[in-house]
Amino acid sequence: MIETSKAKIDKVERIIETVAKEFKAEPKDILKIERGSRETSTARNVIAVFLKDLITTNQIVSLLGRRGYQYVRNSEALMIKKMNDHEFYMRVMKLSDRLGVKLTFLP
Repeated sequence: MIETSKAKIDKVERIIETVAKEFKAEPKDILKIERGSRETSTARNVIAVFLKDLITTNQIVSLLGRRGYQYVRNSEALMIKKMNDHEFYMRVMKLSDRLGVKLTFLP
């Protein structure tokens, strides 16, 4: 049981660090309440969606310094819109493969 929790924490940390690096954002800024730069906001949205099947919505919202249970759903909606941008799509798909995250909102 402890190993599972440790593994989950490690995966959450790895997702945050990897996505932050890809979008040139600081992990500590992603976890702050302040909105931050466009890169920070984009990274935060991607992280929220990547964590969706790993931890609860309340845990995601709390971790990312957001309010409201709809944050993850809104992040997913924003990502769907941004997926029309081929460069963004490729970045997200490569991150998904690298991190072993399944994007359930894609057809």
